[in-house]
Amino acid sequence: MYYVDVDELTIDAWQKLVPSLAGARVIILDFRGYVSPASLDAISHIATHEVNSPIWQTPRVPRFGGEKYATGHWSLRPQAPRFTAKILALIDSAP
Repeated sequence: MYYVDVDELTIDAWQKLVPSLAGARVIILDFRGYVSPASLDAISHIATHEVNSPIWQTPRVPRFGGEKYATGHWSLRPQAPRFTAKILALIDSAP
């Protein structure tokens, strides 16, 4: 059983952990906190299909070129190794 606080991990530390997690039977992923590169990478190892974020729009102040909003989103594709362990994800609401 592994407990991983992905909010506290650098992407390098996370990637060193991935081979150990690939053979785990149970993984507790603590996603509480702000989204980090490690948390997004973790999702790609448990996803079975492409995952897309909602589209968000950020107001531009002052407006440039007539654009009122900057639009963005992210997509994640499944990545090997796929974790086959039982996964418990801890989440909270944004502050």
